[in-house]
Formats: sequence, C-alpha cells, structure tokens
Amino acid sequence: MLIAVTEAAQSVSIPRLVSLQTQVAEIVERDPAVTGVVSFVGAGTINATPNTGRLTIALKPTGERDPVAVVMARMQQAIAGVPGSRPSSSRCRTSRSAPASAGRSSSTR
Repeated sequence: MLIAVTEAAQSVSIPRLVSLQTQVAEIVERDPAVTGVVSFVGAGTINATPNTGRLTIALKPTGERDPVAVVMARMQQAIAGVPGSRPSSSRCRTSRSAPASAGRSSSTR
C-alpha cells in the first residue's frame, strides 16, 4: 500500500481541489500495479490543511508488479501533468500492514 499526499495552492476552492484530486486518483488507478484507490481532500483528521489531499493506494502483490520505487516514479511522472496539483515525493510512503485489495474502487470526498 502507498500513501500519497497532494497539495494545491492555499487559495484553492474546495470544488477545484476535488476536481484536481479526482484527476490524480483516476490517473493513479490506471497504473497496472494498482488494485484500488481511496481519495480524501480538505482539512480534517486525515489532512492538516484545506489545500491538501491524500490517496491510499492498494497495490498488487509484489510478484505481480514492478518494485515500489518504480511504481512511485511512474505515478509521479503520470500525475505531473495535472495543472494546479503538486505531488510530494517526500510525503509518499509505503505500508505493509494491509493486504492488497482484490477489486478496484475509487472514492473522492
């Protein structure tokens, strides 16, 4: 599993932030290593500031995908073209605590 944080300008509106985050989530979900994506935007218990978003990305098992570093680099390159959104590689991390999901799901809030 990957946890990714995105950031937009501090002046971004919530509707625009939702639009940006939806674009990023759809791009990430198309990656061949991904089995599912859950997306959250705005301030709350998950995000500290209103101009940030968080993606929880479920990956296929290790033997069925590229190494995590390759997957992360591919995703960062793919979402670099989303204007107004800034993915932060320093705020991307992996987690081994949850198994990969068998199905694809996406949710934006």
